[in-house]
Amino acid sequence: ETIEQSAVRAADEARIAVLVDTIKDEFAHDGENIAARCVALLGMQKVSSRFAFTKRFPRPILDVIHWGGGLAVQAMIKYQRLRGDTWLRVKDMDAWKRRNQPELFEQPVPVA
Repeated sequence: ETIEQSAVRAADEARIAVLVDTIKDEFAHDGENIAARCVALLGMQKVSSRFAFTKRFPRPILDVIHWGGGLAVQAMIKYQRLRGDTWLRVKDMDAWKRRNQPELFEQPVPVA
């Protein structure tokens, strides 16, 4: 089910739009594949916005690129799950916190 929306905004400032999507129960078994295809599509949109010539590719070529991108993202997700990794993983969280949040590790000075 798709709901089409539009908005008009007469402001000069940048706007941030947050989109939220959910997977219906009947498609939950295929959630990883759906997520991979969505990430691949976002990647394709980024590429086509930077390289306008890609917009002139025939539809079958775009379908093959999208399919390959989806497979690549699925492979990355599976690899990360095997390793217990995430894309935003910090290898040594304590060292990162000491560098970026030193106030968490400062010892209070005893008052005599």
